[in-house]
Amino acid sequence: MTDSPWPDRFEMILRRHLPLLGNDPIDGDRLLTKLGLDSLAIVSVTVDIEDEFEVEFPDDYLNLQTFGTAGTLWAAVDLLSSHECGTERSDAPMIVDEGAAHN
Repeated sequence: MTDSPWPDRFEMILRRHLPLLGNDPIDGDRLLTKLGLDSLAIVSVTVDIEDEFEVEFPDDYLNLQTFGTAGTLWAAVDLLSSHECGTERSDAPMIVDEGAAHN
């Protein structure tokens, strides 16, 4: 589908929940709220990702920092996937909660 740092199935999930994206490519640094992601969509994205990638978001990941951009969201999914598989990856991105996401 795209030449992006995440799998196509992740992008398809996001596209279903970003009404303002259209056919544009997903920029990993663009705020998802600017593309129409709201609190209800975050719940839907969470459920879809958990089902598709067989991961579970801990409560402390359910924030605008994690869901701020496609890049931060994929970093969280990738990290959770490595933990679910029972492997620790030294190259896995770390999610650091530094407060609310900024515009």
